[in-house]
Amino acid sequence: MPTVSGAELRDWLLARGGMGRCGPDLPERLFRRFAEARALLAPLPGLTPAIAWGVDDAPLSAIAGAVRRVGVVASLGPGPEDCVRELFAKRQPSLALAVDAFANQLLFRLSERALAIVKREAAAQGLALGGPLEPGGGEIGFEHQAGLLALAEAERIGVALSSGGVMTPTKSVSLLLGFGPGLKRRLRVETCARCPSRETCRPGLAAR
Repeated sequence: MPTVSGAELRDWLLARGGMGRCGPDLPERLFRRFAEARALLAPLPGLTPAIAWGVDDAPLSAIAGAVRRVGVVASLGPGPEDCVRELFAKRQPSLALAVDAFANQLLFRLSERALAIVKREAAAQGLALGGPLEPGGGEIGFEHQAGLLALAEAERIGVALSSGGVMTPTKSVSLLLGFGPGLKRRLRVETCARCPSRETCRPGLAAR
């Protein structure tokens, strides 16, 4: 079960984060502070972006035509949430919100990197990539979260579920995909259109 992490991934991510807004509802005053947010996050030892994924042959009815099931987990590590918490404690809420928004942008780009990697793996097997689906996103429920993390062996990159079923670190994302002949990777806008949080999610709004 492969993983991707390390300084190269971190440098790649920081070089691309903040390139555009997370969504049209992001206040200009926060967007203008993305450079500050990057400067705060870049040296943090807790900013440890990583990707883990696993593949098995279990049935996957949620993606028609899939012959293999793929679980992907991507995480920024604990650094961003620790930084936001510290800024709120220092009574710097505007900067804290800017860091949080910037971290969301980093996580979005990390998930796109993960999908590109898994797509190449599918192609190496002579198959195409279908999905992605996210637990709680409308097509699969949160009850699939634990199984998805187990498939990806997410503990290898420090991701686990809290007692309340929330991923920790919180700046993490889990995706369910399929390998199969003739499958088509769903565009972000198509995925977001099915999500019950589409009216409030900033990355979802940006995908429209």
